[in-house]
Amino acid sequence: RDVIARYAAALEGTGDATKGRDTFLRVCAACHRRGPFGHDVGPNLATVIEHAPERLLANILDPNADIQPGSQASTVVLDSGEVIAGLIAAETGGSVTMKFADGTTRQVARDAIEELVTSNRSFMPEGVEETVSVEQMRDLLAFLRGGL
Repeated sequence: RDVIARYAAALEGTGDATKGRDTFLRVCAACHRRGPFGHDVGPNLATVIEHAPERLLANILDPNADIQPGSQASTVVLDSGEVIAGLIAAETGGSVTMKFADGTTRQVARDAIEELVTSNRSFMPEGVEETVSVEQMRDLLAFLRGGL
């Protein structure tokens, strides 16, 4: 994607992990955990320490390119007409537990579900580049790859 090319400069030089933590807290922490920071909605980012910076950059800027299992957005339409959007946190024969961006969950009885659709889109929104500069991305990558 063009946006990844525009952010290639974020891969050069050394980022400031302290500033990167601030960017993480502002942009990512609502859904992701990294060490003691953030929430467990999306994948825990402790696992990305070993990822190449190029892969991290691509995953951040194009979240639909490499969707981890359980990170797809799902929509439930209840027979009452209510629509619920989030992640499927758990499933049993009698219910589906949905997890929302604020970290809360809701269990829904299967017999109340009219439709359940899991998309091929990530629950992580696109458009990070609209609120994160190239320099902030460099710092964010330093934080995610082990800084602090």
